Amino acid sequence: MKKIIPSTFLIICCIFLIQCETKEVAPFFDGLYLEYDVLKTYKSSADIQLKSDGTKERTNITYRFESLDGKYRVTKTEVSSNQRKSSEDIFTVESNGKAEELYNYLEIWLPIKELNVGDVVYGSFKVERKEKWHDWDVSVLIDELLQHGERYYHTETGYLVGMKAEIGLKSIGTREIDQILVKTNAALDIAEVTDN
Repeated sequence: MKKIIPSTFLIICCIFLIQCETKEVAPFFDGLYLEYDVLKTYKSSADIQLKSDGTKERTNITYRFESLDGKYRVTKTEVSSNQRKSSEDIFTVESNGKAEELYNYLEIWLPIKELNVGDVVYGSFKVERKEKWHDWDVSVLIDELLQHGERYYHTETGYLVGMKAEIGLKSIGTREIDQILVKTNAALDIAEVTDN
């Protein structure tokens, strides 16, 4: 009987420690903002309604964080360069970076512990490699399901610093998307933006 009690106690302690595994806290704070420059280049078009080959469109996407009872209210604003298109989405994000409305992480941040080569996040994004991109040390994520681009996450903070993708179908038109972080009050340097 005396041998069973220490073994049971040890098992209970192990279960407790596994349950209490420290979750990574997102580096969000009240007033945080991240601003991205997005350049869309339309490559081909079979449909007259779509942009013609080579047309470029620049968009600004900004995320602003407001502290809200241990969570964050995140406002995503998207404005096209011609100011004719504008949209706004609002998310509630927990301190672990998960957006309640998306049932997953907000696309602009991932836990550093999930950015190791071989890890899979968002169900189909695999961390393919680590490299230097625009002077940032990044983890490069590839969408294994759609195979249409790469996302670059800063290895020290987990913030999305850029993305390159080609979206669409050759039969109706495709567009290249280049996205890069251009302004933020987060603790990381900003890369210079240049047209490709």
